[in-house]
Amino acid sequence: MITPQVKLQQGEYISLGKVEAELKNFKYVENVCVYGDSLRTFMIAFISPSIGALKRLAVEHGKGDLTLVQWCEDEELVRLVTKELAEFGAECGLNRMEIPQRIKLCHEEWSVNTSFLTASMKINRRNIQKFYADSIEKMYA
Repeated sequence: MITPQVKLQQGEYISLGKVEAELKNFKYVENVCVYGDSLRTFMIAFISPSIGALKRLAVEHGKGDLTLVQWCEDEELVRLVTKELAEFGAECGLNRMEIPQRIKLCHEEWSVNTSFLTASMKINRRNIQKFYADSIEKMYA
């Protein structure tokens, strides 16, 4: 199987599969899709969050009474998860260019029924990118 790669603006090749495999071990990640644009200098990630871990973080910061949708859209929680993701990526040995600089916590279910996963339970990168196209533009803005 060929692992998808992306070449960033400054010529760095990033193996999306390698980065995703590492990030799947991050406590806030249930599933992840990393994205890079050859016209940009950094990676972004779409994260289907581990609800239990996200809830614990929300409770720690006085946001335990919010809904999953609100947690995923809360700027403070997204900032905290992004910061911890950068630390985790560095600890895993990912280089600076491989670590997503911006993330989207996705409250939508990632399943075969939503077309975000294939029948073999792998991420359907094309469908995820299509569904979150507006988010991609905002994260790179």
